[in-house]
Amino acid sequence: MNGSVNSEQNDDIGSLFLTFKDNKKLDIRAQQRTYDGAYTRASIATLSFALLITKLFSKSFLPIGILYCVYGSIIYIIGMTRSNHMNAFLLGDDKLYYKTSGNTVLLMGLVSLISYIILLTLVLRID
Repeated sequence: MNGSVNSEQNDDIGSLFLTFKDNKKLDIRAQQRTYDGAYTRASIATLSFALLITKLFSKSFLPIGILYCVYGSIIYIIGMTRSNHMNAFLLGDDKLYYKTSGNTVLLMGLVSLISYIILLTLVLRID
């Protein structure tokens, strides 16, 4: 039953997309390339690297693989949160206003900094 609801919702979004003007279509495509594309690609690459580390190296590298797994998951969550906010804004929810990516960039920078500090300590502790 949920599958039919999702397909109906996707059909509504698809038909809604056809009614937009060209400028709005360009904005939606740019949003999809950025949030649905770049954040997803970055998280998949990070998760793949985590899998590579955990499978190819010794068990002493397992904490590093787990760190990259958590880091990739956080990237994906941040990207999907930002994407959902932009979808609601672009599809005309009047309660929302356009919010720049400044907070998202600061959050990603903070998460990256913390991850790299933890990575450095883990690498220095390997025997």
